[in-house]
This record gives sequence, structure tokens and C-alpha cells, in this order.
Amino acid sequence: MPRGRPRKAVTERQGWTSPLVALPRQGSVVPVVPAPPPHLLRSSRELWASLWASPLAQVWDPVTDRMAVEELVRFVDERERAWRAFRRERLVPGSKRQPRLNPLWDLIQYTTAQILQLSDRLGLTPRARLQLGITFSQAAMGIAELNRLLDEAEDDDDGDFALETDDPAIAR
Repeated sequence: MPRGRPRKAVTERQGWTSPLVALPRQGSVVPVVPAPPPHLLRSSRELWASLWASPLAQVWDPVTDRMAVEELVRFVDERERAWRAFRRERLVPGSKRQPRLNPLWDLIQYTTAQILQLSDRLGLTPRARLQLGITFSQAAMGIAELNRLLDEAEDDDDGDFALETDDPAIAR
């Protein structure tokens, strides 16, 4: 009869990571870009298109993840609008007519925090991609391309091994 607590399943153990999902290189798959939400700035519409055209979008489900991407783009849009207004008037009169930092600064900080959180959830940063188990691969590079690169490497190698350095102590 076993003694002690039963062992956890492999997926529940500390330090266990899921296998990596390899994404093809950009340009190997034609993306389908959904229509952006209405009433966005031009820069936000461009962000929308670039997010959905990226190789990372192949991991997202257009039905379930669209809401998170839309929320991210709306936060970026709102932050840009707040920045524009904040830059026009950084200080405003306070309740007793004293100079006070524009309250839009609080909105800018809040939207920036939300953008960072959503970026991590969607895997838009290198660390977030690692935590989500996403990696970009060279899977789109065919066997012929790999053989060509190997042949070029052999052509560059003249067969003699020589340590190339400017330090005379190492070169001996």
C-alpha cells in the first residue's frame, strides 16, 4: 500500500511547460483580417490589420479571441486620443485654481496597464510567447533551401582550421 500523498499529474507539476507551438514564418500563410471595429483612428485601424496579419494571429481563434484583440485595439485607440488631449493641456486649474496635472494622465496610465496585460494574454511580447508555448519556426524553409544554405557553408570552409584572432597570446 503506497504511503503519503499521491503524485500530481505531469501537467500539474511545478515547472512543467506545455510543448511549444511552432508558427510558420511570416509570408508563408495568407492571413484573413476581420473588419476593424467602427470609429477607430487611422493608426488603430493599421494596428488592427497588422495584428491579424501577423503569424501570431494563426494561434488566435477569430471567434473567441477577437474580443480580446478588439479590446486591446480600443485601449490603444483611447490612449492615443487621451495623449493628444493631454499634450495640448498638461496642467489644468484645480478646485482652488491651483495648477494641477490633467486628469487625463490617470486615464493614460490605466489604459497603458490594460494594454500591457492584454498584450501578455495574446502573446505579443517575447516572454508572453514563451509562457504560452509559442515559437516562430523556420518550418516554411524547405529542404532545398536548407541544403542550399549547408552547401554555401561548405563552400566557405577551406578545410584548414585556423583560429582568427588579433590577440597574440591566444593565437599561439
